[in-house]
Amino acid sequence: PAPPPISCKLLVSDSAGVPDMEQFNSNAGVGGAAFDEGGEMIYVFQFIWSRKLLEFVDKKDKRMNAKMTSLEFLGILFHFLLYPGMFCCQHIVARTDNIGCVYGWQNRAAKNDEVASILIRALHLISSYLGRFIHVEYEARCSSWESKLADRLSRRSSTSKQDLRLLESFGNKQLPEAMSNWLSDPKEDWDLPMKLLNAVS
Repeated sequence: PAPPPISCKLLVSDSAGVPDMEQFNSNAGVGGAAFDEGGEMIYVFQFIWSRKLLEFVDKKDKRMNAKMTSLEFLGILFHFLLYPGMFCCQHIVARTDNIGCVYGWQNRAAKNDEVASILIRALHLISSYLGRFIHVEYEARCSSWESKLADRLSRRSSTSKQDLRLLESFGNKQLPEAMSNWLSDPKEDWDLPMKLLNAVS
C-alpha cells in the first residue's frame, strides 16, 4: 500500500437519496465522470434509481433510500463495471463526499451496512483481478468543478443542457446483466461479488 502517484486517473461520483419516499418522482440517481492523467474527461454517466431499489429494506429494517453509504458506493462501483478494461494495472483515485465509503474501503467492510459491505467486497475482487490499486478519497460536496458535475448528474432536475450533451456525446453504456438484475431485485446477496467479477473477467 502506498499513496497514489502524482499523476493518475481520477474518478468522481455522487449519489442522491430520497429521504421521503412519498416524494419519489424518478428524479434521484447517481452521476459520475472520469478524467485522465492530464485532466481530460474520459466519460460521464448517469443512472436514475428505481422505486424497487429505494424501497428495499435490509435485515436491520433500514430502507435503501436512506442508506447513503450503499448508494454512494454503487456510484464508485459503476465506474469499474461500465469500463472494466480501461483501468487495468494502475493506480486510480476515486473521490466521494461520503466518509463512510472511505472507511469502508479501508476496512474492507462497512459497519452496520451489509449491502455496502457486499459492494465493497465486489470492488476489491474486481480491482485485484484487474491489477488496480484504488484510492477512495473524501472530497466535500461541490468543492471542485468535477464534484459539482457529479452532483448535478445525480438528479434529473439539476442536470443542465450542457450536461445532457456531454452524456449524449459519450453514449449510453449498459451495466452488466448481474448488476442490472440486482438493481431490479435488490437483496443482501453475498454471491453478488463473484457474479460481478465473472461479468468483467
